[in-house]
Amino acid sequence: MGTVVIELTNRCSLSCGHWLAGRHGGGEMLPPAIFAVLVREAAGAGFGKFSFTGGEPTLHPQLGEILRMTYAAGCRFGMVTNGWTFPAINGKILAYADRLSHITLSLDGARRETHDALRGPGSFDRLMKAFSIGVATGIPFTVNMTVNARNRGELGEAAGLVQDLGGRGCGSGR
Repeated sequence: MGTVVIELTNRCSLSCGHWLAGRHGGGEMLPPAIFAVLVREAAGAGFGKFSFTGGEPTLHPQLGEILRMTYAAGCRFGMVTNGWTFPAINGKILAYADRLSHITLSLDGARRETHDALRGPGSFDRLMKAFSIGVATGIPFTVNMTVNARNRGELGEAAGLVQDLGGRGCGSGR
């Protein structure tokens, strides 16, 4: 069973310094009508999983509809998110939890100061809230980290933090 990675939008709620200038500044969204064709053709070709990314996929205004179509096609899904809007979209994800493989949360530092310096003020606390919601609701999560000169000294500490928070590992999940 293969995985199709789809960028739902190039919009993002943060302005991370490690992205190319303007990379996530646009407003383009994948129209649900195009996704309907993609999910039908991918499922017909034997692909059984979608990984939603962006920008920030949770900013897609029709995320619930896209998850519904994924579910209706019998496919599993995962998502990469910075966690900023996770409290608001958690219910949409939980509605299809039996097909959810994972949520990958972007952690760019084991310490608030490091993560916020790379992702923006307040982003570490919002991310910790997303972790807490994931644990409380049984949503499996993994972590990705863009390693750079500022955070490379925190890799071991970050791995320990993720383990303490109940993460299932790094990367794209199971």
